[in-house]
Amino acid sequence: MAEAIAQNRPVTLRGRYANVSGDWRILQTEARPRYACDGRFLGMIGVNVDITEQESVARQRELMLAELNHRVKNTLAVVQAIAHQTFKSDRNAPPVNTFLGRLGVLARAHDILSGVNWEATPMHELAREVLGELSANQDRIVTDGPPFLLKPKQALAIALALHELQTNAMKYGALSVDQGTVSLQWRLPSSHSLEILWQERGGPPVVAPLRRGFGTLMLEMGLSAELNGVAKLDFQPDGLQCRIEAAIEGMNV
Repeated sequence: MAEAIAQNRPVTLRGRYANVSGDWRILQTEARPRYACDGRFLGMIGVNVDITEQESVARQRELMLAELNHRVKNTLAVVQAIAHQTFKSDRNAPPVNTFLGRLGVLARAHDILSGVNWEATPMHELAREVLGELSANQDRIVTDGPPFLLKPKQALAIALALHELQTNAMKYGALSVDQGTVSLQWRLPSSHSLEILWQERGGPPVVAPLRRGFGTLMLEMGLSAELNGVAKLDFQPDGLQCRIEAAIEGMNV
């Protein structure tokens, strides 16, 4: 308040005040200083709004979301434990590691969504969290695109897709060799559409698989269903390409 008076600028603040009954209330103050023609300070003019109920509701919502996230993560941990017990005779088998890796991605995606109260997730942040897990590959994965907010359902689907693509690139594609690179780009052709392009370069020659594995089916069929769009894998000889087209509802910022 003193700074606002000294700098002759408006001020917005919140504080706890005891009313005449001794009950504590939360007030939001919006005010500005008033001065006379000769420069004398006349006081502050503005309004105090009682936001106690709104603050209480917001705190309860935050607590519920935190509890929900905690329960979901606990559930994922239980599923991981069941997987370990189920496959304990062959714990290092590729299917087990793949399964646990996907669960880990879901857990991280839930962390991101909880941080924004399950409302919207920045695409940049999601890509950084999923693709930045292995620091050795960070300088070989380039991401680019406009600021964009993903809805929770979209964020979970894209997080799993990026994890699947990165894992495949580390095993067979561009990230399996030192000189390989990956480009992840997204754009908004219109207010109702989103395009994502994953492009690998510099890896071993690409050969289309003879059969569709679970990862491929999840990308081409599951992702298409979750995003209400199309996901297509193109096994180009010089590098795998995955193009995703999704229908959205104007969440760009």
